[in-house]
Parts: sequence; structure tokens; C-alpha cells
Amino acid sequence: MRHKLGARAGTAVAATVLVLGGILAGTGNAWADQDLPSCLDHTWSGPDGYIAIRASPDGRLAWTAKDYTDNDGVWNVYIYVNKTLFDAKLKYAYNPHGSIPPSYAKKGSIVSFVADHVDSKGHASHNVPNGCIVP
Repeated sequence: MRHKLGARAGTAVAATVLVLGGILAGTGNAWADQDLPSCLDHTWSGPDGYIAIRASPDGRLAWTAKDYTDNDGVWNVYIYVNKTLFDAKLKYAYNPHGSIPPSYAKKGSIVSFVADHVDSKGHASHNVPNGCIVP
């Protein structure tokens, strides 16, 4: 049986953790805003994978999600800024990644992810609560 995890990680900048066949890092702010980590450089890790996010000097946020053993299969990731859908990476056959411009994710905004992954062996992973505050 797989376990649920936090959020899927970002390549250069990400915010969420992933657990294969279990839980990936996800959206849903389970914490009060003041309890959320900074999006400056954060990784949500789990037994099967992670979601990471990082801010560049110009304020752009880069993120990625990775499975520790099998990034193939089907990935679906929804990216939210202040609970509003910013982007969706659907039916990706490899680990998803992307960026959020500073014009959209302004200082103090909350970024979160909802992620699902079914690897090439059929193991499903899903996100758990995650989020970070844009520095």
C-alpha cells in the first residue's frame, strides 16, 4: 500500500511533495497563512517523491514534482495562487515542472498544488495539504 505525501517538488522552484502509490504533495492549506513556509526555497518530501519550489532573484517561482523511482506514467498537477487556478499540467508522461511569474504571484501570495501520478507500473500517488508564501 502506498502512502499519501505532501507536495510535488519543482525543478528550479517547486512547492509540494510526492509519494508514489500514495500521496503527493498537494494543495489545500491545512495551516494558517503564518504557518506556511516561504516559497524562497522549499521542498515537500515523502517516501516516494517530492514537490519543490524556489524563487529566482527577479521573483519568478520555479517548481517541479518528482517520483523517486518512476517518473513515467501519467501526471496531473494543478497549480493555485491564492486558491485561484493558475495553471494545470495534465496527462504529462514525465515529471511536471513550470514557473509562475512575479506579476501573478505577488509578495504575500499563497502558492499550492494538487497533484496525482500513476506510474508505469500502475501505482497511484496523490497530494496532501501543502502551500507556501511568496517572499
